[in-house]
Amino acid sequence: MFKLILQSAIIFNLYDAATGLIESTKKPAAINATGGFMQSDLIRQTCADIFDVPIVTMKEQQSGSLAAMFLARQALGLNKNVDEIGRFVEKGKVYYPNQKEAAIYQKLFPLYREIKNDLAASYQKFRDINTI
Repeated sequence: MFKLILQSAIIFNLYDAATGLIESTKKPAAINATGGFMQSDLIRQTCADIFDVPIVTMKEQQSGSLAAMFLARQALGLNKNVDEIGRFVEKGKVYYPNQKEAAIYQKLFPLYREIKNDLAASYQKFRDINTI
Protein backbone atom coordinates (compact mmCIF):
# COMPACT_ATOMS: atom_id res chain seq x y z
CA MET A 1 0.00 0.00 0.00
CA PHE A 2 2.80 2.41 0.94
CA LYS A 3 4.55 1.74 -2.36
CA LEU A 4 1.38 2.61 -4.31
CA ILE A 5 0.93 5.83 -2.30
CA LEU A 6 4.56 6.81 -2.94
CA GLN A 7 4.27 6.04 -6.65
CA SER A 8 1.02 8.02 -6.89
CA ALA A 9 2.67 10.97 -5.12
CA ILE A 10 5.58 10.91 -7.59
CA ILE A 11 3.16 10.79 -10.52
CA PHE A 12 1.04 13.58 -8.98
CA ASN A 13 4.25 15.63 -8.81
CA LEU A 14 4.87 14.96 -12.52
CA TYR A 15 1.26 15.85 -13.29
CA ASP A 16 1.52 19.02 -11.21
CA ALA A 17 4.57 20.09 -13.21
CA ALA A 18 2.81 19.24 -16.48
CA THR A 19 -0.41 21.12 -15.68
CA GLY A 20 1.20 24.50 -16.34
CA LEU A 21 2.26 23.36 -19.78
CA ILE A 22 -1.12 21.74 -20.43
CA GLU A 23 -2.95 24.91 -19.36
CA SER A 24 -0.83 27.10 -21.64
CA THR A 25 -1.06 24.76 -24.64
CA LYS A 26 -3.48 21.85 -24.69
CA LYS A 27 -3.96 18.42 -23.20
CA PRO A 28 -1.92 15.83 -25.12
CA ALA A 29 -3.76 13.12 -27.03
CA ALA A 30 -1.28 10.58 -25.58
CA ILE A 31 2.04 10.46 -23.74
CA ASN A 32 4.98 8.44 -25.05
CA ALA A 33 6.64 6.76 -22.06
CA THR A 34 10.31 5.83 -21.82
CA GLY A 35 12.88 5.38 -19.09
CA GLY A 36 13.44 3.21 -16.06
CA PHE A 37 10.63 4.62 -13.92
CA MET A 38 8.14 3.85 -16.69
CA GLN A 39 9.07 0.16 -16.95
CA SER A 40 6.40 -0.90 -14.45
CA ASP A 41 2.91 -1.79 -15.70
CA LEU A 42 1.47 -0.34 -12.48
CA ILE A 43 3.32 2.97 -12.97
CA ARG A 44 2.20 3.18 -16.60
CA GLN A 45 -1.43 2.53 -15.70
CA THR A 46 -1.32 4.99 -12.81
CA CYS A 47 0.12 7.63 -15.17
CA ALA A 48 -2.70 6.96 -17.64
CA ASP A 49 -5.25 7.34 -14.84
CA ILE A 50 -3.74 10.50 -13.30
CA PHE A 51 -3.04 12.27 -16.61
CA ASP A 52 -6.31 10.86 -18.04
CA VAL A 53 -4.65 10.17 -21.39
CA PRO A 54 -3.28 7.00 -22.98
CA ILE A 55 0.32 6.12 -22.13
CA VAL A 56 2.16 4.67 -25.14
CA THR A 57 5.25 2.55 -24.59
CA MET A 58 8.02 2.15 -27.13
CA LYS A 59 9.43 -1.21 -28.19
CA GLU A 60 12.92 0.32 -28.28
CA GLN A 61 14.13 0.60 -24.68
CA GLN A 62 16.53 3.42 -25.56
CA SER A 63 13.98 5.57 -27.38
CA GLY A 64 14.84 8.57 -25.17
CA SER A 65 18.46 8.38 -26.33
CA LEU A 66 17.26 7.95 -29.90
CA ALA A 67 15.16 11.11 -29.59
CA ALA A 68 18.16 13.04 -28.21
CA MET A 69 20.26 11.84 -31.14
CA PHE A 70 17.61 13.00 -33.62
CA LEU A 71 17.37 16.43 -31.95
CA ALA A 72 21.16 16.75 -32.22
CA ARG A 73 21.06 15.69 -35.88
CA GLN A 74 18.34 18.26 -36.54
CA ALA A 75 20.39 20.98 -34.82
CA LEU A 76 23.32 20.07 -37.09
CA GLY A 77 21.08 20.22 -40.15
CA LEU A 78 21.36 16.49 -40.84
CA ASN A 79 17.60 15.93 -40.50
CA LYS A 80 14.96 18.28 -41.90
CA ASN A 81 12.68 17.81 -38.90
CA VAL A 82 12.29 15.64 -35.85
CA ASP A 83 9.27 13.86 -37.35
CA GLU A 84 11.72 11.63 -39.25
CA ILE A 85 12.26 9.75 -35.99
CA GLY A 86 8.88 8.08 -36.53
CA ARG A 87 10.49 5.76 -39.07
CA PHE A 88 12.75 4.34 -36.37
CA VAL A 89 10.43 4.11 -33.37
CA GLU A 90 7.89 1.35 -33.02
CA LYS A 91 5.11 1.73 -30.50
CA GLY A 92 4.56 -0.94 -27.89
CA LYS A 93 1.69 -1.47 -25.49
CA VAL A 94 -0.81 1.32 -24.87
CA TYR A 95 -2.27 1.89 -21.38
CA TYR A 96 -5.68 3.54 -21.48
CA PRO A 97 -7.10 5.48 -18.54
CA ASN A 98 -9.54 3.62 -16.34
CA GLN A 99 -12.26 6.30 -16.14
CA LYS A 100 -13.34 5.24 -12.65
CA GLU A 101 -9.76 5.57 -11.34
CA ALA A 102 -9.16 8.78 -13.33
CA ALA A 103 -12.21 10.38 -11.69
CA ILE A 104 -10.88 9.46 -8.23
CA TYR A 105 -7.44 10.88 -9.02
CA GLN A 106 -9.01 14.11 -10.32
CA LYS A 107 -10.73 14.48 -6.93
CA LEU A 108 -7.48 13.68 -5.08
CA PHE A 109 -5.26 16.06 -7.07
CA PRO A 110 -6.50 19.29 -5.38
CA LEU A 111 -5.86 17.62 -2.00
CA TYR A 112 -2.33 16.70 -3.15
CA ARG A 113 -1.71 20.36 -4.07
CA GLU A 114 -3.13 21.55 -0.74
CA ILE A 115 -0.86 19.19 1.22
CA LYS A 116 2.14 20.20 -0.90
CA ASN A 117 1.47 23.88 -0.21
CA ASP A 118 0.89 23.22 3.51
CA LEU A 119 4.28 21.49 3.71
CA ALA A 120 6.19 24.22 1.85
CA ALA A 121 7.57 25.72 5.08
CA SER A 122 8.70 22.29 6.27
CA TYR A 123 10.42 21.63 2.92
CA GLN A 124 12.30 24.92 3.35
CA LYS A 125 13.50 23.82 6.81
CA PHE A 126 14.87 20.61 5.26
CA ARG A 127 16.69 22.66 2.61
CA ASP A 128 18.10 24.96 5.29
CA ILE A 129 19.43 21.98 7.26
CA ASN A 130 21.01 20.48 4.15
CA THR A 131 22.91 23.70 3.42
CA ILE A 132 24.64 23.75 6.82
